[in-house]
Amino acid sequence: MAPASLQMYQDAQSQIRQLQAELQAERINSENEKRAEKLLRPFYKEVLEKKNPDNIVYSLSSIQEWLQTFFETVNLLPDKDANGYVSPQEMIEAAKGEKEEDLAAFFRYSDTNSDVRISFAEWVIVGFVCAEQETEYSRAEKN
Repeated sequence: MAPASLQMYQDAQSQIRQLQAELQAERINSENEKRAEKLLRPFYKEVLEKKNPDNIVYSLSSIQEWLQTFFETVNLLPDKDANGYVSPQEMIEAAKGEKEEDLAAFFRYSDTNSDVRISFAEWVIVGFVCAEQETEYSRAEKN
């Protein structure tokens, strides 16, 4: 091979090795996420099966607002990796005016599998249902 061709070949080989390493890391992360979600299922089930008082009511508007916040955070902000999760930085950008300490506490509380991002399941089950149960249904209307 000519020196230029050899260099092109070596560059291509280097890029292939880098891509293979990235794919392997993604596969490992995906497997770890699946394991974490499987470990969290009993917790999610417990939260969702907990008997709530009969006089607790949420308006559809309040539920829509909660869900809209998640989707705005994921879809309207620059989601650099387009992964459909809420990162700490995305949360800070989405919740302008909120205290950063409060956001950090919410994030730590909601990120049950400690992957430094919040999935939709974590947002709804932990960030809404479980949080409401623990705060004695602070957002609810009581009949």
